[in-house]
Amino acid sequence: MKLKNTITREDGTLFTQLPSGAVVITPQCSDADVGNEALLHYGASLDAVGHFMDAMQVVCSDPNLTDKGKASKLEPLAVNTLAQLAQSWANVSNYGASLDRRFAAMVAVPQLLPGDFVGVSADRELRDYWRDLPQGDRMQLIAKMDAGPELRRLELALLRSPVPALADSNLAMVRTSWESQCRADSISEDVAIQAGRACIDVAQRGLHQLAAAIKTSLTGLGWAPLRMLDTLLTDSRSANTKGYLVFGWSDQDAAQEQRILQAKGLGLKAA
Repeated sequence: MKLKNTITREDGTLFTQLPSGAVVITPQCSDADVGNEALLHYGASLDAVGHFMDAMQVVCSDPNLTDKGKASKLEPLAVNTLAQLAQSWANVSNYGASLDRRFAAMVAVPQLLPGDFVGVSADRELRDYWRDLPQGDRMQLIAKMDAGPELRRLELALLRSPVPALADSNLAMVRTSWESQCRADSISEDVAIQAGRACIDVAQRGLHQLAAAIKTSLTGLGWAPLRMLDTLLTDSRSANTKGYLVFGWSDQDAAQEQRILQAKGLGLKAA
């Protein structure tokens, strides 16, 4: 990731000025996160947008080209830049989903084996015992769950309850306690997940700002907003990425425009 014209401000944020004069402001990551997947995808788009804006300055300063000629010369690079932003957004989103799966596995509640009728009966008895407790006693037990594993059997029975946690605020607290214990038991994995999520936040903030900057640049070249959306929906590199989200369009916007394109007989275009 090329960080030309980038400074670290007093508040710790990174301030990056693009060739167009637009700025991108993001939180700063630690040196250990430089090779993070989300930041690499963001860096690819940062480079692509910077390259496009450099080219735009050169082409637009060419006195031998008309406005139409300038726009025509920059169009292939503009399409590539839009596709890169869409791909980066999709890749960062996929990375986030992989972290969510890792977190879910880390805090997963062990389930009883099929046919473990003794375990099912024990779970039910423990939940009946819990249900009959006064609220004050429940809170005392939850506090003990937070303090250690002594009440793990009761905790598991409650977490395996078929009643949704939202239906019982106490069960939601038990779930929170369980997740805290699991994170403490797998501290290295938890630290890695949280660091990854912090990098995703940086990448997504940066990508949103890059998308806004490129929209402004393309508008200056005469691109209507819907032309940008149409490009994202018909270019084979971005059509299935939901990359339009980074530009501020919703799924509903994309679906509606897709129907219009299909009615016109416009389909995917090869890269």
